Amino acid sequence: MAIAIVIVAGAGLRLPGLSDPPLDFHATRQYRAAVIARGYTLDLLGDRDPAARRAAEAAAAQPAIEPPVMERAAALLYRLAGREDLALARLLSVVAWTLGGVAMAWLVVPLLGGAAGLVSVTIWMFLPYTFRASQSFQPDPLMTSLVVFTLAAASRYVRLPTPAALMLWAVALAAALLVKAVAVFFLVPALLALVGSARLPPAIKWRAALVATIATVPALWYYTTLDLATEYGPFVELLRTASFWRDWGAMVNRVVTAPIAIAALAGALVTGGAVRAVLLALLAGYIAFGVIFTHHIHTHDYYSLPLVPIAAVSSAALVARLTQARRAAVVATVSGIVCTAVAVAGCLAVAQSRQPDRVEALTAEAERYQRIGQITGHSTKVLALDGHYAFALNYHGMVSAANWLLSGDLAVMALTGTRPAPVEERLAGYSADFFVGTVQAELEAQPELKQLLSKRHPLLERDGTPDRWAYVVYDLSKGILSATPANLSIFSHVGEQSAKEKVVLFAPAHAEWTIRAPSDLLRISPASGRGPAELAVEAAMIGAETDRVVTVSVDSPHAGSTRFDVRIRTVAGGDRPPFGFVDAPADPIALGEAPIVLQGWALDDTSMKRVWVGYRDASGTTVPLGEANRDGHRPDVAKAFPTGHDLFKAAWAFTLTPAMLSGIPRPVQLHVMAEDSGGRRSKIGERTVR
Repeated sequence: MAIAIVIVAGAGLRLPGLSDPPLDFHATRQYRAAVIARGYTLDLLGDRDPAARRAAEAAAAQPAIEPPVMERAAALLYRLAGREDLALARLLSVVAWTLGGVAMAWLVVPLLGGAAGLVSVTIWMFLPYTFRASQSFQPDPLMTSLVVFTLAAASRYVRLPTPAALMLWAVALAAALLVKAVAVFFLVPALLALVGSARLPPAIKWRAALVATIATVPALWYYTTLDLATEYGPFVELLRTASFWRDWGAMVNRVVTAPIAIAALAGALVTGGAVRAVLLALLAGYIAFGVIFTHHIHTHDYYSLPLVPIAAVSSAALVARLTQARRAAVVATVSGIVCTAVAVAGCLAVAQSRQPDRVEALTAEAERYQRIGQITGHSTKVLALDGHYAFALNYHGMVSAANWLLSGDLAVMALTGTRPAPVEERLAGYSADFFVGTVQAELEAQPELKQLLSKRHPLLERDGTPDRWAYVVYDLSKGILSATPANLSIFSHVGEQSAKEKVVLFAPAHAEWTIRAPSDLLRISPASGRGPAELAVEAAMIGAETDRVVTVSVDSPHAGSTRFDVRIRTVAGGDRPPFGFVDAPADPIALGEAPIVLQGWALDDTSMKRVWVGYRDASGTTVPLGEANRDGHRPDVAKAFPTGHDLFKAAWAFTLTPAMLSGIPRPVQLHVMAEDSGGRRSKIGERTVR
């Protein structure tokens, strides 16, 4: 009766919140399943406009990564209800998890007793993490429940080896492997341990092995017919890092909590017989699973969801061990404390998930996706930089969007030794009409992409300010004029011709443009043209000291206009050498396996050419290593030297790699040199590298 109450109460607590947008728990997986299920029931979208339905159909054409069991079941529910409702799809997982609780009782009670069964079922139904996990529209809750059911059916067969029990076991095993073939990591070791340790005639064991082998056919089909992703692992490099094991431990703590994990480990060690063999086999399967799926096991908590039944059964085994010691009072006390603590923690997790501000935030995010769909006209040619890989955007916005590489994707590519194509080439390769950004931090982390978008394509809408926004939408089908740099300095001496500077002008290929600038101060060529161009900017020869800023306008009838500012300054007196400073790092530099970035500033009175870094060899000659990148405004330097040349590019940075000093004896002296267009050089700093 107590077990039944726990199962019913746990199921009831999972019903609230099913209609909330599932954006707070692995939305990528849930919305991917949602758009696939929608594809099976497009006829139920009769109230949508044709563009939205076309986008929904295109978005639903996802490559298979596992058999669409949950998606097909959800589509069946949609048809029975006469409407598409994601709450119905999530209800499938709740039902599967609840039946898993029944299977848990069926597994544990005959083996370990009623008190142990109550503990295992309470952990299964009330662990805080399991509430959101079991509401998730993805195959993992169903697979985990089927793992428990398969073990229970196998245990039943071991106790009573009838043909009916064998058939039930085979069906359960096939179903678990069909839903998600990674169940093989948990079932094969555990079933081998269970059947191998049982006192059964050899003929019975061989029959069980044969049926189990036949039941693995779904897994074989899975691996041979589906295009599986290759970025899951194994990554041996990660296994050597402390952060990998620390993060994996954090995932375990998030899923089962540290106290339950410790109790489970103790239970697996102190119990005996077949139960111990099965528990150790399950733990070994989980570890093997984590080592193979190296990346996801320490970044995706739901990959540790199969640890819940292991922890539940192991904790129950600990209670059963106490029962065997005939400490009834201790058993009752410990069981009561464990069940009460887990149930209270689960109820608090449910109460927290129903906080109004949390629900409002989820609803607001879904509405933003809907708004993006309206802005783009439910396009099928959308490129997104979205933390949910555009699946939530596809679902709520009724668009068909591909997702730009996130920082996590780039990290995985680095692990596999692959490099992405250049940003401009990748952007053109998508042939998209719209670019949508929904994670500001991701766009800021890719400055080349950000600059490309802002300088070449019109911004359709921004939800927020330039410094803090919820989403941005760019129109990739149209181009705009842009000039780089936007600020330019042209200095010269009185009565002398200034050096020519360059401005890169971007314009759409067929856009004509003309330049407007005061001819008595500036000469710009070409003065008109079509498409992208490189402009040569030169100041007129001026016979007196002057310092003024001129705005140059570039106008196009089809691509809008842009402008850039030119600071024109003529100075009297002799030409002075450049000057500057090395700000970081401090001297001396300890160069290991990682690159070191040197930073500082440099200015000239009329024309800074470059900043470069070299080392002093045995003969005293400074051998160049490379040029620094000059691109950045330094307000502190501009304030201290307001008459300095090219204040807009006063900052410099140089990346020193170990390969640059390969074969050079340490310590070595680095010289940082500034050079102007007249060839005058100055040493602006030095560093000793050890």
